Amino acid sequence: MRLLGCGKIVIKASLKKASKTKPAFIEITVELTPDYQKDYEIVPYSPNPEENQKRMVDFMAKYITKPFEYLDNVIGAEINFNKVFYQPEQLREVPEIVADLEALEIALKNLENELAI
Repeated sequence: MRLLGCGKIVIKASLKKASKTKPAFIEITVELTPDYQKDYEIVPYSPNPEENQKRMVDFMAKYITKPFEYLDNVIGAEINFNKVFYQPEQLREVPEIVADLEALEIALKNLENELAI
């Protein structure tokens, strides 16, 4: 038996119009999908701080495989450097690109002539 774990049940319904051979009907599909968007976990709370810390450590050891560090209570913002400090790439001028293409065409013709000998 395979455990489903946390997931979603996606239900879709669509009306199929009548045709010459079939009457109109509603088609219903059901799909079980994993839920990767969950952004919280529930760990039981205890009034004892040492017990809370032990529960957190036990939870992390059970479910988290990457190293984990507790950070101080930091309040801040995430900065997307690509958006804030974006500098557009400088494109070459069209005549320069055309000149490069013509040079490549000439080199290709010379190579074809050498191979034809």
